[in-house]
Amino acid sequence: MIRGWCPTALRPMMSGDGLLVRLRPPGGRLTAAQGAAVADVARRFGNGRMDLSSRAGLQIRGVTEDTHPPLIEALRDAGLVVDASPVLAAPFAPDPMEATLTTALADLSLPPKFGVVLDRGAVRVMADTPADIRLEGDLVRADGQPLGRRGGAETVRALAEWFLTTGAKRMRDVTPPPHLAGDIAPPPATVPALGAHPHGTLVGLPFGELTPDTLVALGEVVLTPWRALFLPCRTAPDRPDLILSDADPLRRVVACPGAPACAQGHAPTRPLARALAARVQGTLHISGCAKGCARPRDPATTLVALPDGFGLIPFGRASDPPQRRGLPPDACITLLGGTNAAQL
Repeated sequence: MIRGWCPTALRPMMSGDGLLVRLRPPGGRLTAAQGAAVADVARRFGNGRMDLSSRAGLQIRGVTEDTHPPLIEALRDAGLVVDASPVLAAPFAPDPMEATLTTALADLSLPPKFGVVLDRGAVRVMADTPADIRLEGDLVRADGQPLGRRGGAETVRALAEWFLTTGAKRMRDVTPPPHLAGDIAPPPATVPALGAHPHGTLVGLPFGELTPDTLVALGEVVLTPWRALFLPCRTAPDRPDLILSDADPLRRVVACPGAPACAQGHAPTRPLARALAARVQGTLHISGCAKGCARPRDPATTLVALPDGFGLIPFGRASDPPQRRGLPPDACITLLGGTNAAQL
């Protein structure tokens, strides 16, 4: 298994279907012209497949060693080859604090996967988004800690500087000292619903997959960590590959690309996910391997592809020991079809 790797545009990662190029545009925003440019390079220099990451990155798949240089040139022309910021802001409206935080952290040698979530609304919407430090309202909180303290960019930097002295890989593995800890609970949290919001519309993508044609049709978009795109100041167009309601069964199923798109995958995952989506109540996670990249932390009913077939974990993570194993896809459908996942 490969862990700790964080691909970028300039430093892509080899996967089962070629190089994986990940974009993190400033503020997560793509103008209509930038979206058209990304769609064009995905068609010309990749295999036409794109998907959203859990930290609001846009991944272009199927790039080769020969097509990577012209892809980068085209992305530079569109203003999309930029230094990755560790800051991920809530997508519904621009927050000037994002630039302030990015500047405050710019000279620190933070690990590639180190992240800061900026979530300053009255209700938190990024509580489930992976991060090491969270700025929630005016509260700074270390990941893994239930309480935080009042502060801003200076407090976030101080916490990041202390983290670097620990040698830890992630903030949740250590406990901040008293002067950086706190005793204040964060604001309440919610998961944003698909549909209309005060500043636009949130639309879902099945498994986070995005086609070039859809990206062009949507115009300006904001990337989110929820397998969804935010459309500022407008409603969603009528397209069959968009999910407009959380009642859609596909919103309950989480599935990575699986084989052959992922080199670590032992079997395809998304055909099985589509077959089971309307049959299973509750959340279902289908993983191509035990890494569980699509849902690494939160337990759920999980099917994990193994060398000898799928393993069933009634409630857990893909890395947990399966209760049953060696299941072919049709046996998974028979076993889970019509089942309340929470009662397995």
